[in-house]
Amino acid sequence: MVKSQYQKVLNRHLLFLIPLVFLAGLPSPANTANGAELMSSQTAACISLPDGDINCDCVVDFSDVQQMANEWLNCGDPNSDLDDDNDVDFNDFRILAGHWRIDYSLPLVFQADFEDANLGPWQATDPDAWRIEDGLQNPGKVLSLFAASNYNPPFASPRNINLVKDVNVTSFVLRLDMLSTTAYYTGRDLCLFFGYQDPAHFYYAHIADVADSVHNSIHIVNNAARTPIADYRNSGNSWDDGWHDVRLVRDVDTGTIAVYFDDMAEPVMTAVDTTFTWGKVGVGSFDDTGQFDNIHLWSR
Repeated sequence: MVKSQYQKVLNRHLLFLIPLVFLAGLPSPANTANGAELMSSQTAACISLPDGDINCDCVVDFSDVQQMANEWLNCGDPNSDLDDDNDVDFNDFRILAGHWRIDYSLPLVFQADFEDANLGPWQATDPDAWRIEDGLQNPGKVLSLFAASNYNPPFASPRNINLVKDVNVTSFVLRLDMLSTTAYYTGRDLCLFFGYQDPAHFYYAHIADVADSVHNSIHIVNNAARTPIADYRNSGNSWDDGWHDVRLVRDVDTGTIAVYFDDMAEPVMTAVDTTFTWGKVGVGSFDDTGQFDNIHLWSR
């Protein structure tokens, strides 16, 4: 007699069911949240989540089994419903077991909170426009772009750039806090730079409160004036007087680029481009001022 699908799954993955017995009823892991949020926590980051990674820490392990145990046979929309059939059952366990110990996490290759007041790791287009100072509405030190840079780029592109000097990355996740210190006007901006080869070859994400031909888009500078390449962007992102949580995700294998602003579940702009597959990353602005803090960069 042919065994049922559930019997086959039970026999094949019997050892995985033991933790369900011991873990059922325990509290869910403290870091459980939606997937995009924990794709770049300060302890883990990944370009995408492996199937079966229920708690979104970039690896499929016993913490995911624990959460599945707590949601076992639940209906509705539990995180452990991996096959989207509105129930947590053996089919979901089969998906988790089939991806056991798959780890998509990226190592942390650079971080800065500026409490050491060290500008040594940074390479600015005009060092005199940058300093470390007390943060506005934020205890501790921050990196501050406090003046316009005395710099003329070879092509129409941002003037205020500060790069992480000794780190080149391919695919990466960059997450940081950003604050505009420029008085409100239509179009004020802050920027993130990546794939930076030299002053004539790089990408940048221009984050502004309005979207037009040059504002609030992803651009490429490729031996010519900046060119927008975004295939999606929202209508603008408000640089109010507060700090904002910003994340940039780059996958050189697929060419995808995504920028998140406060809401880590939905990007505010995206693009696909494979022109530059490595380079430096950095912060700055086209022609405004701002502060930057809690910078974390993950990459292989």
